[in-house]
Amino acid sequence: MTYGTHPTEQHLAEMAAMIDSFAAAITAADWDAFIEEYTEDTVLMPPHAPPLVGKAAVRSWAEAMPPITDFTGENHEVMLFGDVAVIRGRYQMSFTVPDAPEPIQDVGSFLEVRQRQADGRWLLARNVFNTDLPMPE
Repeated sequence: MTYGTHPTEQHLAEMAAMIDSFAAAITAADWDAFIEEYTEDTVLMPPHAPPLVGKAAVRSWAEAMPPITDFTGENHEVMLFGDVAVIRGRYQMSFTVPDAPEPIQDVGSFLEVRQRQADGRWLLARNVFNTDLPMPE
C-alpha cells in the first residue's frame, strides 16, 4: 500500500544525509548540532520512557544518555505529504555504560515525522524508536 507521493532521488538522498548528520552529532556528543535536527514543538518517544515534549526535554534526555560510540541508520520507507515526510527505518548503535566490560550493542526500528522548513531543512517533529533487545531482567 502506498501513501502520499513518491519521493524523488533527491528526497531520498536528503533523508539519507540526515541520518549521517544525526549520527555525527550523537557520536560526538554535539548536543547543539543534535537538537538542531528537531522542531521547537518536537515529541520524542524513546523506549521504556514517557514522551519528551519540546527541544529542552529532548536535549536533557540526550545529554543524560551513556556515550554513544557508533550509530548507523537506514531508511526503509519514505512517504511524502507535501511538507511532511514520514520515514520508517532501522538503526544500530553502540554505547558505553559505566562498569560494563564492553560497549552495549543495540538494534531497532524508528518512525519519524519530519517537517520541511522554509529554509528547506527537514526537521524532526515526531520521533519514536524501539529496541529489538529484550528488557533487562
